[in-house]
Amino acid sequence: MVWWLAASALAADCPAPAAPGEIGAVLDAAEAGFASLAPDVFIDRLDEATLLLPCLDEVIAPSLAARWHGLSGLRLYTAGRVDDARASFASARAADPTWTLSEALVPAVHDVRSLIGAPASTGGDALEPPATGRLFVDGADSATRPADRPVVVQWSEAGTVGFTSYSWPGDALPTYPRALQDTAPVLATHPELPRVEPPRRKWGLLVAGGVAAGASAVLYGLGAAGQQHTLHGTLDTGVDRAELESMRARTNAFVVSSGVTAGLAAAGVVTFAVVR
Repeated sequence: MVWWLAASALAADCPAPAAPGEIGAVLDAAEAGFASLAPDVFIDRLDEATLLLPCLDEVIAPSLAARWHGLSGLRLYTAGRVDDARASFASARAADPTWTLSEALVPAVHDVRSLIGAPASTGGDALEPPATGRLFVDGADSATRPADRPVVVQWSEAGTVGFTSYSWPGDALPTYPRALQDTAPVLATHPELPRVEPPRRKWGLLVAGGVAAGASAVLYGLGAAGQQHTLHGTLDTGVDRAELESMRARTNAFVVSSGVTAGLAAAGVVTFAVVR
């Protein structure tokens, strides 16, 4: 496990709260171990501080945050991680501009001092505002965290620390109540378009009208022929009355049907002309 991942937790997960003075004493022991060329003591004390950091019972002081970043940078440097060491030293300077590595730890001409400089003034990543309480970055009230170096982020409410997290860019923070955001979607409005009748239906009306007109003509012709036949039957003395009545009924039916189909044909043509 990466050692700094242990330095991020909810205060409720800690077996006991840790006072800033307790962490300060452990950092003193780590410095003494490094100065006395006892790397095991240096590493062990930093690991102890790593476990205590998330259990802080109050907001960390910027000077204590600077000491933490400085010794973390020294540890990264001895591990050959030069860029990460430079980022940690920048965080130490950002938290406390007066911070520097003591000559008891590192000689004045040591190469590691070339990595210590003013932090770059790059933009930060916005932190989601809490619903209650405040967020602190390296002991200062802040709504952003740097995008290029590690920081100690804390959420505190009514004087009680909810979490303390030593995080690098991209690391997720422990959960905390986020402020509600108005994310109601905005519905787009579009003008109502006129209804367009499918072309097939429109031409279908015209075709139906034409068929009806043709049927009307046929029926009318049958009616006319029937009428003529009936007339001849009336003149023909060989046709009895019952047959004559039957011919007259068929003729009338053909005429009525031709009228109905003619009406349908007219309706189809009118509809074709009106429908768009």
